[in-house]
Amino acid sequence: MKATPTVRKMALLSKFAYPELRLFILASITLLLSVQAFSSVKSSSSSTVTTVITYSQHGGGDVVFKISNSEISCADGYWLKKTDPGFEANLGVLLSAYHSNSPMIARGHDDHIWTGSTGKYCLLYSIELI
Repeated sequence: MKATPTVRKMALLSKFAYPELRLFILASITLLLSVQAFSSVKSSSSSTVTTVITYSQHGGGDVVFKISNSEISCADGYWLKKTDPGFEANLGVLLSAYHSNSPMIARGHDDHIWTGSTGKYCLLYSIELI
C-alpha cells in the first residue's frame, strides 16, 4: 500500500514541526525535576546549638539536636543517622559548635522527619560553622 501525498506530508511535518516547542518542553521537564531534587533541603539562619540528645537504642545511635533559630520546616531541630557516612564528622562539628557556643547554620531534609518523636526533626544535610 502506497502512502498518499497527504500522508507523506503529515509524516514529514510531525517529524520536523515545532522543534522549538519540543526543546521547550524538554527543558521545562528537566528544570522541574532538578528543582524537585533540591527542594527538600532547608537551611536555618545563623544559630547556636541549644540541646544535644543521643539515643543508644533508636536507630542504632541517632543523635538529635536543637538550635536557637530553627527553620519552620524543621521546627524542632535536626537529627543525625548513625549509619550515614558523614556521621562522625558531623557529630564532631556539632559538639564543637555546642561546647564553644559558636554560630552555625544547619541544613536538613524536611522530607526525612525523624521517627523517634512526634516533633519535626529534619535529617541533617550539613552543618556550617560561621
